[in-house]
Amino acid sequence: MTHHIGVLFRPHRPDVVYNVPEWSDKKRDESGSELPRPKGQRQPQLSQHLGTTGIEASYVPGMSFSDYSLFHAGKLVRTGTDLVVQVHYTPNGTEMIDRPKIGFRVAKEEPQRRYISYALSSPSDAESFAIPPNNPNWESPVAEATFQEDAEMAWMSPHMHVRGKDMTYRLEYPDGRREIILNVPRYDFNWQLGYDLAQPIKIPKGTKLVVTAHFDNSVNNKFNPDPTRTVYYGNQTWEEMMMPFFGVIVDKKVDSKKVLVGSGPVIGGL
Repeated sequence: MTHHIGVLFRPHRPDVVYNVPEWSDKKRDESGSELPRPKGQRQPQLSQHLGTTGIEASYVPGMSFSDYSLFHAGKLVRTGTDLVVQVHYTPNGTEMIDRPKIGFRVAKEEPQRRYISYALSSPSDAESFAIPPNNPNWESPVAEATFQEDAEMAWMSPHMHVRGKDMTYRLEYPDGRREIILNVPRYDFNWQLGYDLAQPIKIPKGTKLVVTAHFDNSVNNKFNPDPTRTVYYGNQTWEEMMMPFFGVIVDKKVDSKKVLVGSGPVIGGL
């Protein structure tokens, strides 16, 4: 069973053997859970492993396709760029065939602005992220980053696993104002929505994005595979993630690598 497909780009690498799947292995205990990482050791990012610039697009159940033309924006994919597809599989006991399909719409003329896809994460080490057994409302460490350039928030999509309960995106402006820009009080892993903003939110340089979330590791959560165990950060659905996705628009001359600086992992695209 597939629960996540990600699209990534990277500069052409002559050392790569193409069209051959690459398995990203994890050290796991007897239950199949990834071994907890010690304090100070971050969740290894696939983009770093594959030498990519970051996640450009993501599909989970419920997600619709992204149309950057709504914002007179686009992504620049340079000649010779490699396309990398990341798929998260969860075994269900039955052999299956998966054939993901990916489509692009090419702009007929140069877009006026640049659309950049991002994902933040809370700290993922075992000391910071460990959901206690039978806890119905555990609060995760925050995921946060500060904008180093003027931008506009155009899209947001919370991502957690089956114990995810709620997620809130908040902007803290340089003048001290605070504004909640997305509040999802009943998160559903089985139907994860992306929220397009008809009117993007202007974000001045120096603004901080702070995302908070809660998890339900109790018997009250009908999707909980085991409320009696401590749950750590990991890629499988019986583990957990706290990863808010979002998309911003910037001037096409802005360096995408300099838009955001985070206290934790920041996965940025082109």
